[in-house]
Amino acid sequence: MPQPVRRIELSTGDHQVRLVGPCVKFPRLSKPDGLVVHPSFDRLYRELKHQGRPLPIECFAIHAIDRADGQLKILEATRNLFLAFERWGTENQSDPSGKDGPHFMIHVDETGAATATATAMQRMPLSEAEEEMLLQGRWELAKLYSAVSEDEALLVVKGGRADSGLEQGLDPILASVP
Repeated sequence: MPQPVRRIELSTGDHQVRLVGPCVKFPRLSKPDGLVVHPSFDRLYRELKHQGRPLPIECFAIHAIDRADGQLKILEATRNLFLAFERWGTENQSDPSGKDGPHFMIHVDETGAATATATAMQRMPLSEAEEEMLLQGRWELAKLYSAVSEDEALLVVKGGRADSGLEQGLDPILASVP
């Protein structure tokens, strides 16, 4: 049985993280639904426009070590935050989530906007204990952030509830939305 999913809650304030491994990109409906959907869901997009609701938000998820407690978690955020990670990688010609990536300080202001800066420009290799934790505790992000069916998404948008992923211990509906 998979271990429970732990997420970094980006509340107001500063959060120091160490990104590890590849990220996944996915569109998500805004709250309260929070469903992961697929960009080719034409009927869903038409229904959202008809109801005057916002279209899905482009989001990303990556494994990260939360420096507040040293635990491996999943960091979910919108494109703007991940662009800061990408910018660091381009400027430093290095993978921001690779073996020698930096620590990032994520600042979330009172409006909920998040910005990220590297806390150290030098490389920050993972310790042996962190390497071991990564071997033991990663989640399958591609499965965790796979889209529900278009019919399920339409059901939720029209006031119902979808159940995809719940039998695997995943919660695509209740997952935090950045």
